[in-house]
Amino acid sequence: MSSMRDRQEGFEKKFAMDEDTKFRA
Repeated sequence: MSSMRDRQEGFEKKFAMDEDTKFRA
């Protein structure tokens, strides 16, 4: 099952976007 891995990758992408937004703000 790759569901767990897909969810982990999605979480990392969301976290990276949140961090990018914080640094840009």
